[in-house]
Formats: sequence, structure tokens, C-alpha cells
Amino acid sequence: MNGAKAMNNFRTIPKTNKSRFYFQVVILVGLAAIIDSCVPAGTATSSSTKSSYYEKQLRMDDLIYEDNIKSVMLYPVSGQNTDAFQPPIVSLYQYLPLTLEFEELGTTYTNYYAKIVNCTADWTPSQVPDMQILSEYNEYTINQYNMSSSTYTPFVHYKFNLPKVKQSGNYILMVYRDGNQSDFVLTRRFIVYENLINISPRLTMAVNPDVRETHQQLDFVINYPTFNIQNVNDLKVVVRQNYRWDNAIIDMKPLYIRENEKTLDFQFFNNENCFKGYNEFRVFDIRNVRYAALNVEALQHTNNKLELKLMEDKSKMGRAYELTPDINGRFLLGRAETNNDPLQADYVKVNFTLKSEKTAGSVYIIGGLTDWKINKNFLMVYDEASKTYKGQALLKQGYYNYMYALKQDNSNNYDLSFFENSYSVTENVYDILVYFRPFGGLTDKVIGYKTANLSGR
Repeated sequence: MNGAKAMNNFRTIPKTNKSRFYFQVVILVGLAAIIDSCVPAGTATSSSTKSSYYEKQLRMDDLIYEDNIKSVMLYPVSGQNTDAFQPPIVSLYQYLPLTLEFEELGTTYTNYYAKIVNCTADWTPSQVPDMQILSEYNEYTINQYNMSSSTYTPFVHYKFNLPKVKQSGNYILMVYRDGNQSDFVLTRRFIVYENLINISPRLTMAVNPDVRETHQQLDFVINYPTFNIQNVNDLKVVVRQNYRWDNAIIDMKPLYIRENEKTLDFQFFNNENCFKGYNEFRVFDIRNVRYAALNVEALQHTNNKLELKLMEDKSKMGRAYELTPDINGRFLLGRAETNNDPLQADYVKVNFTLKSEKTAGSVYIIGGLTDWKINKNFLMVYDEASKTYKGQALLKQGYYNYMYALKQDNSNNYDLSFFENSYSVTENVYDILVYFRPFGGLTDKVIGYKTANLSGR
């Protein structure tokens, strides 16, 4: 997006009935397709032509380390059309296989390998030997791949089914090139849990009147009738909003401990368990590029490339809350004309415009499409002539949620509420993770997991 300029000579495309698209939003989860296994194609390339891997810094986080790696998804496979929509969290005892998919732009394939790393509750690599978490040698060849078909932008699509791990906890999947673990291209977090305790969540109005209109408070109780917890400090409790790690509440401790009832009560009065509700997400639909789908204004073909201009966005500050369907910040990939075939879904240059006075700090597009990270490729540039922020991003066809974030230049944090506002009635998904490290243990196990779709209404 850096230096993105205003687009000219767009061909305005026909509008369709607005209600039709809102209907599509409601049913879009059912449109996600299970991607078939790929077959070998192309010619392997050398790592020396791909990256300067010695400049990379490996992090135990959801990250893409090269710009030519795109459309990364890690999800559990249950045989449902909604699988690709689910977060990578699975039960140890009712284990669903996890599948990784990603793409590399270009016309030749690469020899990619995968490794699984066990992590502690704070996502630090543990000292647990591989033999305790896996039943086989911890290096896997990614041998399912195929070339794109009839797309303007050529790419290789990769797919890998993860092996089952033997104990609950936090894990990182690392993908690297040509067997060289220093030449990594992506990392992905996944979680395996046990339900050895009971978690009962309850959304309430924020106790503090100062944040009652903008925040959501999540109270919950942990009951452990058959599990031995001698010291509450052996537990680490994490609460997340919309599966995000960037604003998660980490290592919560109970306010009340009722040992006779084997109950821990997480009900607070000073915003310890409060989240900004923020707003419903902005959305756009580029599964079909032959007509103006949701939030799309214009389309053009330039130099054998697809380019779209979205409707102009505006700040939501000072506006009343409006309930609009979204998918809580996530995205779904697919092309409507080809039954969501991943090999025929093309890459599109998407142009964003945000009407706003220039403000101190930098403006970014953010959401699941950026792994909830500040990404230089999603930076907006201010255009004085039109009084708008403009940006571009190369995205695979699909359905996307996004927001605008303001980042002060001297801070590592960003503010979503500056452009998006915040309401206590916004629909959000919450989940609770309970970690426990037994005496003398080398890592933390996940002994409890609970999700709740809460709205405050």
C-alpha cells in the first residue's frame, strides 16, 4: 500500500439488489468449500532465489515472513463446509485433524517442510522432548501442491495435514524451505485442549459506569470437582475477544477462591475483565468480480491484472451503533463462479479509501487479513487533494472483514476505536483458556476451554 495513488479510469460495474447481498452475508459461512487434495506439479526452486533468510527473526506467533507467501489458513477438518472458518483449536480426546493451506506467488514449486514446536502458556518454546508430543520424527515434507489454473496471477497452492499431538497445550507450526530451519516462511499458532474442569461464562454490563456504554464485561466461574488444584498460581487463565491475541487478557487470577466448593470466581469490579466492544466489522465481497458485490464500487483490468475499488469508507465516530452482519474479523477465500476452487480463485489488487482529516500517527487496515498485526503492506497514505487516506493490498478472491487502526509513531500499540468507535452492544465472540503446569512439569497443559457468542443485547 505504500505510496498508493488515487485510481483513474475505473469501469463502474452494474449494481445488484442490496438485500441480495445482505442475504449472502447471512449464509456465506456455508459457502466455504473443502479444498481437495493437490497433486505434484512444477519444478522445485532453490532457497537462494527466494529470500535472505539470515535476516529473519523467528517468533512464536502467527506471522508470514515473506511477501510472496499469501492466503495462509490453519483450521480443523470435520467434513463440514464451514471448516475453513474455524480457529485452529481442537480437543485432545475428540481430535479433529488440522489442515494448513497457503500459497506462494510464482510459477514454480518449492520443497517446503514443517515442524511442530510445543510452547508454554506465554508462547515460549518449551523443553519438552519431541517424543513426548509426537509419535514420529518431527520434520514433515509438504508434498501436496498444485499450480493455479487460468488466473491472472500465477501461484502454487500448498496443503498439509498436521499429525496428531499427544498432549494438550500451545503449539507452533513452522514452515521452512529446503529443510533449512533458518529459512522459515510462516508460523502458525494452534491449541490442543482437555476439559478437565468446568467453565461457566456470563456477559454482564460493565460495573464501572465510566465504561458502561463502550465496554463488555465477561464474568466466569471455574469449577474443578475432580481436578486437584493445590495452588491457584499453578493456573494461568487467558480471555480473548474474537480469537485475537493482540488484546487478550493474560494470566488472570480469581477474585474469590472457595476451596470447599472447589470453585474459582472471576468477577471483578475495576475493569480487569472488560473489553472494548468496538464495532461491527467493515466488509467487502470479491468472490465474484463480474459485478459490484458488497462494498465494491468499480472494477478494471490492467496489464492482465484485476483491480477493484471499494466504496469510500468514513469514520464511525459520532455515529449511532448499527447492527450489520459480519464474521468477527475473519475472512473466507473462494471464487463464486468456480464453486470456490482454490486453484481458480485469482488475486485482486484492492483499493481502500477512508474519508478523514489528516491525523497524527499512521493509519493501517487491520483484521484477520493481517493476522491482527500492523503490516507495512496495509499502510494508508494521506491524499491532501481528496482529503482521504488511500491504500492498496493484493488479496485472493473471498469475503473479508476489516477495520482501520490508528498507530502513534512513538508507540507499539494501535487504537481501533479512533475510526471505528466502541459500543457495549457489539456482537463479539469470546473464549477462555485455562493453563496448568503440574509440579516439575516442563510446559503448560490446557485443562479447560470454553467459547461463548456474546452480544450484550
